[in-house]
Amino acid sequence: MLTEEQAHLIVHSSITAAGGKERDEVVSLPSGSNLEAAGIKKDMFGRFVMTIVSDPKVGVRRFEHRIDPNIIAGLGDEASIADLTDRILKLAAGKMCSNPSTPHSQKCCPYPATCPVCGAPVR
Repeated sequence: MLTEEQAHLIVHSSITAAGGKERDEVVSLPSGSNLEAAGIKKDMFGRFVMTIVSDPKVGVRRFEHRIDPNIIAGLGDEASIADLTDRILKLAAGKMCSNPSTPHSQKCCPYPATCPVCGAPVR
């Protein structure tokens, strides 16, 4: 599972990578600011979504996670930076332990070989 800091880093870095404002400018924006205020125009939104989803250097894959692009695209280009960060934090999927009755999400980077909670292998 991602930390709040990692989710913020993904959003801020993806804005810059997709052609928006520089990361320092994005970080200084109020959290309620929308993507347009961060420099992501309507015609850049698709590239921004794909950056979050698939860019191995700045997107969720950077932390060995996955997220459905439709989840991000569904927010639309009017979404606030805070809403986007929250959605990524809650819905990005990482690795889980293989405990069949109560699987636990695992903290990333590096993932443990076995779950520290129950001892089941992590997959």
